[in-house]
Amino acid sequence: MHNEDQQIVGQEAAATPSDGPKYASSTVGILRYLWSHLDSQIDSVSDEDLRWLSRATEEASLMALNLDKTVSGVAALLAYEIDSKGCRSGSFQPYDLPELLWGIASTVGTIGEMVTIGGEADFALRRRCEDRAERLAHQLSVRTAQNLRADDGLQLAAQAQATRSRKQVVATEREIENA
Repeated sequence: MHNEDQQIVGQEAAATPSDGPKYASSTVGILRYLWSHLDSQIDSVSDEDLRWLSRATEEASLMALNLDKTVSGVAALLAYEIDSKGCRSGSFQPYDLPELLWGIASTVGTIGEMVTIGGEADFALRRRCEDRAERLAHQLSVRTAQNLRADDGLQLAAQAQATRSRKQVVATEREIENA
């Protein structure tokens, strides 16, 4: 889309009242819209889905590497043509450069949003795992304390039995001496 077209679309969007989502109709806007709805219900999302969403950071990393290679290649091509006395590549004529840059900006925005989604999903998953670990540790400590109390009770019962047995032995020895 040329710069004039972009301005017209921007003016139409500003002039048209919207009852819909407050996000742009771009990849980034759609990702933000979807994540905002999912993020408010994050506790109901399964661990498997959170793991899948957390992989968005890996995909974003690959996208960033691919974008780096693509932009570096375009830059090298343009630098070569400029050194050779002017731009001759059809897609990179001066009036097409804004579209190229908007495409790059859109991809960078998508990468950033994917990193955000992946990071927040990973954080939610880690928090959930930590909470589970704490609950299990608490349950384990309660059970251990109960077992120790039970062991203490058994030990006290055994000591009481030993004391009774000693008393009986002493009583029996006295009877033998008196007899």
